[in-house]
Amino acid sequence: MIENQPEATDHGHLGQILMYAGNRKAGVIVRISPTFRDEHRQALGWLNKVSEDDIEFFGLQLELLQIGGSAPAPIIEIVARPKAWKKAGPKPNKMTPRQQAYREFFEALPWEASN
Repeated sequence: MIENQPEATDHGHLGQILMYAGNRKAGVIVRISPTFRDEHRQALGWLNKVSEDDIEFFGLQLELLQIGGSAPAPIIEIVARPKAWKKAGPKPNKMTPRQQAYREFFEALPWEASN
C-alpha cells in the first residue's frame, strides 16, 4: 500500500493509509512525502515495533533536484523502515509468487551502480 502525499505529512493521511492497509490486508505500507514531521517518523517506527513480522512500514522522503536546464532527478531518503529490513529483500525460497515476479522484473532493469 502506497500513500503519496505532495506536501508535508499530516495526521489525516496517516489515518487514511492505516485504514486502506487494513481493508486490503497490506503487508508493506509506504508513505511518500517531500517532508516528514518528527511525530510521523516516530509513529511509523512505533508501528514497526508493535506490528507482526509480516507487516512493514516505510517512510520515504522524496525531493527533486534540478541542475540548470536538466530534467529533475529524484532524491529518496528512507526516514522510517523496519529494523530487520535489508536491501536484498526476502530470500527467494521464502517469497510468494507475486514477490518473485516483482524481483525478476526489477532485476532485469538496467540499473547503474550508485556506489
